[in-house]
Amino acid sequence: MGGWGAARLARMAKTLLCVPLHVDDVATAHGHAELARATGADLVEYRVDTLFDGSEGSIASVVELAGGSPLACIVTCRPAYEGGQFQGHDDERAGLIEALCAGERPPRYVDFEYLAYSRSPEIRARIDAALSGNPEVGLILSAHDFDGRPANLNALLSGMRGVEGARVLKVAFRARSLRDNAEIFDILGERDRPTIALGRGEYGLMSRVLAPTFGGFLTFAS
Repeated sequence: MGGWGAARLARMAKTLLCVPLHVDDVATAHGHAELARATGADLVEYRVDTLFDGSEGSIASVVELAGGSPLACIVTCRPAYEGGQFQGHDDERAGLIEALCAGERPPRYVDFEYLAYSRSPEIRARIDAALSGNPEVGLILSAHDFDGRPANLNALLSGMRGVEGARVLKVAFRARSLRDNAEIFDILGERDRPTIALGRGEYGLMSRVLAPTFGGFLTFAS
């Protein structure tokens, strides 16, 4: 269990309800976040793949988005190679995290992919330094597979669990059968810190609905 411990995990047992919002306009996104708050969401995930383009102006827009959010938020800029729409470079995304951590009202979490985090020591060092400078911001270290269960799932989880600076781990993959849900629930049962484990698609519906039963950190709603 490492430094987290069973008692600490027990205190974090409530599964949060998160509404993902694809953001093209800050004011509109804030309006949708307010609606999510009013209807019972615990937090929102701002997907800024298209709002952020690496420019100073777009950085300022994302900082404004997080700073004015009416609800606790996750900021995610997902690259095209992992299912998102951002076409720029990973170092630009690292710069966005640095700016968010330096903001007066930072997001509760930033999401960054394990693949990008682990393959570049420079980017990893920049993200770690930014997060160390602002402990209010937590890192969600994520991995996604849109085709099916990753063939290297066990090794992937082992590598992710080795990242001490990750406050939350997230694994999401397309479920190809109901049996995949059992493995997803096992991931939650073996967690060493708050964990999101979800199956995508029709066969993954069970994992999304039953996430609270198995102690998932959050599940998503439209």
